[in-house]
Amino acid sequence: MPTDLTIRCRCGQVTGILEQVSPKDSNHVTCACKGCQDYTRALGREQEMLDEYGGTTVFQISPARFKITTGKEQMGCLQQTKNGAYRWYAKCCKTPLANTLPMGSMPFLAVHPLAIDTTDLDQPLEAYFGPLRVRTNHTLPRKQAKEVRATWGALLSMLFHFAPMFFRWKFRGEHRRSPLFHPKTLRPVVQPRRTVQDE
Repeated sequence: MPTDLTIRCRCGQVTGILEQVSPKDSNHVTCACKGCQDYTRALGREQEMLDEYGGTTVFQISPARFKITTGKEQMGCLQQTKNGAYRWYAKCCKTPLANTLPMGSMPFLAVHPLAIDTTDLDQPLEAYFGPLRVRTNHTLPRKQAKEVRATWGALLSMLFHFAPMFFRWKFRGEHRRSPLFHPKTLRPVVQPRRTVQDE
């Protein structure tokens, strides 16, 4: 059954809601690319964000289901390369919130587990977003890669699950209901910065 989850940065200044979350309409992945790893260091949260394989977990959902209710003035955005992802975080306490593509026309948003308040949840987050579908950008021995879903087969399976959701979100215009982009211009609501330390 779809469930609303609470978004809350570590200090509580940024809060919001993830509406109607369910495994059917979300995607659970882990990425170990250099950008994701550098992002954890930029926020000073390597120990909390990196798993034993050097990956960071995100839950991909429709941007229309991500709502910020308080603390919008604390929203920061980091872009590590010219055409790289926008990485959104709470400036007040350096809590990672979500990743988006740099184009507001793309209905894609990946929420970080640290942004979700699990205080009153009686189940792990996997129960709400579904099991891990793939580990991307990992370099692991073949046997180990298969055990932890870091294979091309797992990637294809994830894409078959994700593609219909993405096109459905696009058809419905859900990218224009993202709180991170202006609905008309589709420009980010916060000017992206190249380094968190610039602030």
